[in-house]
Amino acid sequence: MRRYGDWYNLDYYHHLARSVRNLAVEQIGNRIDAFKVIANNLIANDDLSPAKEFLESIVIRIDTALDESYRCIESSGREAFKQTLAKDYTFWHQCEERWGKGPGYRSAVRDITDDEFAKECLQDSRKVIIGLINNEWDAIATLMESLLREKDLTTAAT
Repeated sequence: MRRYGDWYNLDYYHHLARSVRNLAVEQIGNRIDAFKVIANNLIANDDLSPAKEFLESIVIRIDTALDESYRCIESSGREAFKQTLAKDYTFWHQCEERWGKGPGYRSAVRDITDDEFAKECLQDSRKVIIGLINNEWDAIATLMESLLREKDLTTAAT
């Protein structure tokens, strides 16, 4: 805590970034998983075998885009919270003050963090994260639309 959350043995922002990534998985990943169930059912349907290769390529490209989105969201989430929390000396002092006062240090720091996240100063970071997740979802949806348009153009040309 004395290093304001950034130390080789404890990277507080890494843990916050992982939470941001988990939020993205909940928001985006569940939608993509539902899409992939449909796509995989279509791939497995022998009556649609001419579309199998096309559908498999879409799933692969969506998985690649999803992985990149998660990396971007995690990295951006880390920086968004670091910019705000690294300068919040009161927060870090509260966490440090709790050290050595018996069991429950982690729970206490979690509670202090929850209180900090309820403050207005972190609302901007939260808005940035939500906006980023929405933008990444929009990018994936746009990719899906463009893949379908590519197929339409390819089919129309033949």
